[in-house]
Amino acid sequence: MRSFLADVKRQALQATSTTNERAPAPTTAWVSDFDDDASHASSAGGFRTAHDARSSSAATVELHPLAREWSARVSSSTVRQAFVRESIDAYTSQHPLKVFCGSWNTNGKAPKEGMDIRSWLKMDARGGFGADAADVVVVGFQEIIPLTPGNVLAVQDSAQTEMWEAVLDRALNGDAANQESTRRRGAFSESSYERAASRTSTQNVQDATPDASWVNFEDDANDDNDLFQAMDARNARPRLPAVPTMKGVAMYRPVAQKQLVGVYVTVWVKATLLTHVTEVRVSTVSTGINLGLGVLGNKGAAAVWMKLRSTPLVFICSHLSAGSKPGDEVKRNEDYKAIVDQLAFGPREGVDMSQEVYRIDDAASAIWIGDLNYRLNLPDNVVRTSIEAGNISSLLAADQLNIERVAGRAFAGWHESEVTFAPTYKYRPGTNVYSGTGDTDDNDVEGAQKKEEEKKRSPAWCDRILWKGDFDINLIDYGRAELTHSDHKPVYALFSLVVRELQPQKLQDLLSNLRRQLDAEEMKSQPTCAILNPTVDLGRLRYAEESSGRFTMSNTGDVPANFSLVSPVPGGPPYPAWLNVNPTSGRLLPGEECIVNILAKIEGGRMSGPTALSGSHSTSSNALDTLVDVEPQPKAADAILVIRLENGRDFFVSVQGQYTPCVFGQSLETLPTAMFPPNVPQVVGMLVDHLFESTSAAPGLFRVPFDNVATKGGMAAVSRAVSDITRGGSVSLSVPGVNAYDVGQSLISFFSALPERLLSSSAVVTAADTVNPDLPPSKDFVDALVNTHLSIKARATLRHTTTLVHRLTEECAQTGSAPDIAAIVSTFAKCWFPESSMMPSRSRVAFVGILAGCRPSFIRAYVADAVEPTSAAFAPQWASLAAPAQTLGTTSSGNLIDF
Repeated sequence: MRSFLADVKRQALQATSTTNERAPAPTTAWVSDFDDDASHASSAGGFRTAHDARSSSAATVELHPLAREWSARVSSSTVRQAFVRESIDAYTSQHPLKVFCGSWNTNGKAPKEGMDIRSWLKMDARGGFGADAADVVVVGFQEIIPLTPGNVLAVQDSAQTEMWEAVLDRALNGDAANQESTRRRGAFSESSYERAASRTSTQNVQDATPDASWVNFEDDANDDNDLFQAMDARNARPRLPAVPTMKGVAMYRPVAQKQLVGVYVTVWVKATLLTHVTEVRVSTVSTGINLGLGVLGNKGAAAVWMKLRSTPLVFICSHLSAGSKPGDEVKRNEDYKAIVDQLAFGPREGVDMSQEVYRIDDAASAIWIGDLNYRLNLPDNVVRTSIEAGNISSLLAADQLNIERVAGRAFAGWHESEVTFAPTYKYRPGTNVYSGTGDTDDNDVEGAQKKEEEKKRSPAWCDRILWKGDFDINLIDYGRAELTHSDHKPVYALFSLVVRELQPQKLQDLLSNLRRQLDAEEMKSQPTCAILNPTVDLGRLRYAEESSGRFTMSNTGDVPANFSLVSPVPGGPPYPAWLNVNPTSGRLLPGEECIVNILAKIEGGRMSGPTALSGSHSTSSNALDTLVDVEPQPKAADAILVIRLENGRDFFVSVQGQYTPCVFGQSLETLPTAMFPPNVPQVVGMLVDHLFESTSAAPGLFRVPFDNVATKGGMAAVSRAVSDITRGGSVSLSVPGVNAYDVGQSLISFFSALPERLLSSSAVVTAADTVNPDLPPSKDFVDALVNTHLSIKARATLRHTTTLVHRLTEECAQTGSAPDIAAIVSTFAKCWFPESSMMPSRSRVAFVGILAGCRPSFIRAYVADAVEPTSAAFAPQWASLAAPAQTLGTTSSGNLIDF
């Protein structure tokens, strides 16, 4: 072993140190079908595997693999769940077959002249020919070539593999062997065969075969003709005695071969099945010596994936690590795990690489053959004594493979029939005598065999056949053949296998029926409700006045109904801000009714104020001193409510009303002005003047929430009173039910409802956002800025209102209440700057405080959880603002409040 490793390392270094090129190409084309890379190891790489695509829900149910595969293609989860409960017989046809699998470690020896292996393949009187013969023949070899360093590194060629294929061909096809159709190597491709078969329905299989496509996986430069010519020229095929068969027509055809150094698997099928063989793929995994340059293929697996009709099958041939010392079975377990983890069957080169990569578990049935090398955990003398006594069953409890399977450390989930034949290893080649019995004379054995005798390896069941699959596969026979060519006896297993073929029409009919049944069941289980009055008329709506309506929802079905209001547009609110709906969700039992109340109230800003109504629009600020209509035209106040039933339909409720416009919600430029103060809209003058006279009766005005101090309906009364201005009526706010808080709330609501806020000019907003509250500009500068960018009415309104703000903050300053000043100023900042759901920033509040003549120190008391963001990147260019030059650098000369 040491000399072997030394040779391997030496040749590996020679192969890699001289150049970075691959080893020289084999001298014959057939080697291109085998792994010529010593470090080859299959892996799924970046491919998406079919096994990964299995749904977790389907995997938990014991399903036929074909049902699991096809159910994954059903998009509807409910149809899929019903589909997996159906019998697979409902949409497939069944085709019973016999599958023969054999495994033999040939000890690196070439077949002898005239070698006959028909007794192993059951191709004799016991197995029969024709209809009684196996439909699929899978044969695996181990050490099919000597495991020399040159062979392990794949830097030299050998015809020995092809010689064994010739022996197999002769055993299967007799006189019809050695035809072009039986000498093809690689992986069978069905596409060209289907084209040939479609040309004529009367053309027999023998005639169609030459058009079939075969794929060489490693070397595309060599074609099949080169293979045949090379092999004929070398006379590599041995002569075999004739056996009975159908004269001139080969019964069996090869569909796949794959080799990994000494591991070789070949699959043959009856010629009548060729049209049903599809998706042939091959793969290998190396588990041998790791030299740091890669894992060598002196041990490992070669495997074939194929579909027979619609049934995916996989055949694995492996040679696991040797060794009879305690603990050597651990390495064999590791080899098994590496093969299972890495074995992947991807699409061949030149086809769509997005095709799925299959793994062992994706097959309906998998059969594993090979020299697994598991030994017996018993002393040598006990093993030999039991065999001589014919008591082999007593040895099975000590069989490492059985022990590891039961413990779940290897081959978990795989099945093996009870072993009734004697251990298959280790024999003296050419005899039926176990090696190391000690009964031979030194002259009876050659030097190499003498060394083997001295090693005295205990007999063991190294050669095994296992299978995986709980559907459509059964074992008929499991045994060994008494061939003496090697130190191993070949083993075989005969299976009865039912392959299935999808019937598309039956499948379509089944799915259609399932959908109809599920639709009917779903209709019965769906909630059914009715809206008794789907149109709610709110009547005439006025500013700040509440108007209510209702509709009734009734469960008219047989199951409970869960309902909820949803937005009529994606991402929006379920109803407009000027409406309030209660309840917005609920559960109705069969026969139960629910009254849904609707409350409408139009007031405030754009979302809940007059501008939120359909057909509303702001009036141009350039229309100076334009009066509103004496008889304002009503505007539609409409909304659509969407009530969604869980697992049911949507209902639509129409909410309708007629809103009568008033001064609230109108542009400043459309409102009539007072005689004094000049240019101030009458409504502003009236509200502010009333508050000047009533501040003593409203402690905490603009500081405490209006909900705590205002009267119900008070703002609506103020709205009706001030709207009389437009019709020339007398106005008095000193009416029962109206207090100063109602007037203050009306003033804030008036500013909030303006289509364009007082300080909405972009120049003013930008300047305000750049104010440093700790180092603010002078009041003269702020006044100049406002005079430049605001209209006459807006300036007059701002000036008149800030006088009230100054009065209120002055009263607060006398008590030293800085937080109260900050509360008053921030209230007006929120309704003067563009509408936002957040509190105004400290910069904006400081800006309004400067307008009102407040000492800037008040801003220290202003704290807000969520404030309006400021334009931090803005660098003020004070000289560019249209303000008198002499005011830019002066200190404040206004009436400032200090603490």
